[in-house]
Amino acid sequence: AGSPSDPAKAAEAAAEADIASISDEPAGAVCIIPGRLYWASLDSWPEDTAKARYWCVDEELAYAPFFRDFGPVNLGDTCRYCRMLDKILEEAEQDGLRVYHVCSTDSAKRANAAYMICAWMVISQRQSPEKAWQPFKGIHPPFTPFRDATYTECTYAMPIRDCL
Repeated sequence: AGSPSDPAKAAEAAAEADIASISDEPAGAVCIIPGRLYWASLDSWPEDTAKARYWCVDEELAYAPFFRDFGPVNLGDTCRYCRMLDKILEEAEQDGLRVYHVCSTDSAKRANAAYMICAWMVISQRQSPEKAWQPFKGIHPPFTPFRDATYTECTYAMPIRDCL
């Protein structure tokens, strides 16, 4: 593993080169589909440019907690997200734009945003959960695992990849 002929390493290197080629790239952006789709957790996000569209669903598809739980968003919102992203990507492709799904740095919103884009990869792009999760492996800071919705102490952690 790790040799120049390793397809996973080659794809990772291509994604890093793709991100590096963009001068107005948000810091820490994660490449989901090179040249088309990226994910970034930011304190504030830039305005759309001639090359990029920035899209946030932090408020529109927010999780409604029962107690200390914070996600993942329900299946209805997951499907809604998939339809919205498909439409945005179609429009962006016609205009030659890259799409950036941006979210706040709040740990709950960050985890839900990552879940939604990975779920989109599984549902709309027919990727395996493992492949959908691949761009986020080793991300820093790591995602806060989802937890049980009960009033008692949560005795387990539910990472995003287990929700896909």
